[in-house]
Amino acid sequence: MQWHDGVLRTFCEQKGIGRSGKNYLWGDKMPLVKIDVWAGLGKDTKRKIIQSVSKAISESMSIPIEHIHLVINEAPKDNWGLRGEQASRIKE
Repeated sequence: MQWHDGVLRTFCEQKGIGRSGKNYLWGDKMPLVKIDVWAGLGKDTKRKIIQSVSKAISESMSIPIEHIHLVINEAPKDNWGLRGEQASRIKE
């Protein structure tokens, strides 16, 4: 989560919210994080993603973790385009 935390921190500082010293009053605003991945993640992996990303956003934006919503969308590789081809057809 180091890379994501740094990106979120930089974004927040550029926008003048969170750790930069200016606190945004969230009121009824609740950030929604959407993560698109290939199908097949296990429940434990999804749980770890939800926990770590939510924690990073909470800390970076100085908002309670209870205000963060996160959705993981899983797509089959047949429905995902990569390098001009279906991801299911690309051999690594």
